Amino acid sequence: MIYQLSIILTEKCNLNCAYCYCDKSKSNSISSEKAIESIDQFILQQPEESAIFNILFIGGEPFMEFSLMKEIVNHTLQTYPHRKVNFKAVTNGTLIHGEVQQWLIENQKHFSVELSLDGEAESQNKERCNTYNKIDIDFFSKGLKQAIVNKVISPENIHTLANDIIALEQQGFYVKAVIADGVEWSKEKDIDTFSLQLKALIDHYLTHPKQVPFNLLSNALYCLTNSPNTLTKCQAGSSSYSIDTNGDKLPCHRCSDYYNNGDWKIPQEQISLLATDALSSKCKECLVFPICSSCPASIASKLNNTEQCEAYCLMMKSLFHANAYFIVQMLLNCPDHIYFENRPKDQIAASYAGAKKIFAQLDSTQPF
Repeated sequence: MIYQLSIILTEKCNLNCAYCYCDKSKSNSISSEKAIESIDQFILQQPEESAIFNILFIGGEPFMEFSLMKEIVNHTLQTYPHRKVNFKAVTNGTLIHGEVQQWLIENQKHFSVELSLDGEAESQNKERCNTYNKIDIDFFSKGLKQAIVNKVISPENIHTLANDIIALEQQGFYVKAVIADGVEWSKEKDIDTFSLQLKALIDHYLTHPKQVPFNLLSNALYCLTNSPNTLTKCQAGSSSYSIDTNGDKLPCHRCSDYYNNGDWKIPQEQISLLATDALSSKCKECLVFPICSSCPASIASKLNNTEQCEAYCLMMKSLFHANAYFIVQMLLNCPDHIYFENRPKDQIAASYAGAKKIFAQLDSTQPF
């Protein structure tokens, strides 16, 4: 069993990114005592030796508390040498130089880091405070065992999505993209743009069969068949939970006062997230509901905004049509694509069956 603990190490950040919805008036950091106590409880409540514990440091910018991070990691490794504990931090990269780089290299066995980077310089600088040249991109792409980038798709950069992802991949990164929350999506403009950008990416991957596709073109279509395949969705508050800077336990970091504020506040009746799995009652009748967005906090934050619920739904439908089209095109024209490497034959067959269901049953105006 895998368990995850997300620790908001600090609310401080040295940037002010355009699409960030955090409460910029806050600047607290968790104390080492509260962080260590939380980790002790996290590990000790699961006595089975086979348990895997993933501890994620987030912020703010977690490396603004680098000394605190090192103290927490050292305590955990020394206290639980026989437990399977992995650490990860997500960073804007601007503070990763010199001593920090050396520490990350020395601790790669149990500590990984993912860089938040939106693409080429123009896209990065536009919404992320002109930081492209402040990041040692070569260190992240070549100096670590894992080269992973987290890209945020926003209305301001969606028209360059394909170019940005291709550029990041050419630098050696695997790209994990998320669709921005806390922004206003346009049903009239952004959905069509998203679809066209996905089509451009699919064309690129079909002509570059050794390139691993970015995460949003790897949806689990095989779970739409009657096979025993199932998709494990986020279980906020159970196998995963979060600790805020006060040391309080929350279902998810999005439930903290730092994240949960303004127009995109999670309704109080949904704050536990345990029953939040759909944008509307229609969702559960939808073909792709079993594999649609697995983030309860993201869904909950949209519930009081009908227009954004509809826009997000259309984006998801566009995305699933793109995945279905991609699967079929690979099977017809590029069956040796790296996408299929190490995938069981029955899963590939189930993905094709899922793609056919999407074309037959999922309404969409997208050109796939």
